[in-house]
Amino acid sequence: MKTIVSALAIAAASTALAVESSNTFGILRVDSDKAQTIISIPWENAGGGAIKVKDVVKTANLTPKSDDPAYIGDQLYYYNGSSYKMWRLTSSGWEGATIVANGITPTAGSDTDELARGGALILVRKNPTAGTPAVANPFYLYGQYNSTQPLISVTRNDSSVTYTLIAPPSANAVSLNAGTWAGVTSGDQVILPNGQPLYWKDSTDKWCTLTTNLDTGDETYTPYTTPVPAGEGVWMRVQKGSGTVSVQW
Repeated sequence: MKTIVSALAIAAASTALAVESSNTFGILRVDSDKAQTIISIPWENAGGGAIKVKDVVKTANLTPKSDDPAYIGDQLYYYNGSSYKMWRLTSSGWEGATIVANGITPTAGSDTDELARGGALILVRKNPTAGTPAVANPFYLYGQYNSTQPLISVTRNDSSVTYTLIAPPSANAVSLNAGTWAGVTSGDQVILPNGQPLYWKDSTDKWCTLTTNLDTGDETYTPYTTPVPAGEGVWMRVQKGSGTVSVQW
């Protein structure tokens, strides 16, 4: 499979804002300077439940097609375990697209496609930084707030390794090892956006980095403590087999 990522007016000092009505809505500012960012689904649809993909990512600070005729517009990708769906930003908002880009041949996303909290997308941007000197050009995630933490599950495939995108459904930075994991085996991996793999070590029940001494061959597993930034996520690679891998933060 091919993977990408090695994915509004609000006070500049704020990272999250909750607006009270009969329900509580949230806006999460994500300060990523990456051209490709794995982004979380931290919010629900108005009234609860899965939220439409086209409603999650606000268009402020993003680059639509109309701003540059040679540019296809900033893009959203959803990976369903075997193929990608794609949306691109136009002057009218997010629209499904089938443009071959970033090494991927996608199908067009729909206006009705939804994702539950704990899912993840990939956002590809033309202008991830702004200013001089360049700093992160933030983007914003929107939806209805829910204080409960959902169980996120990945189902194993009997015949092949499964890749999926996951993200802590939180408005705060969260450590991978702060979650309660179940069903993980030593062959499973978390793959960070920079391409670094993390390994599950049964003796610690934690995701770890692996260092190998080239002289002796000794392997050292070190629990990974760097939190996943607010609004961002990771790839997960699970070995073939039966059952599920799950996490609840």
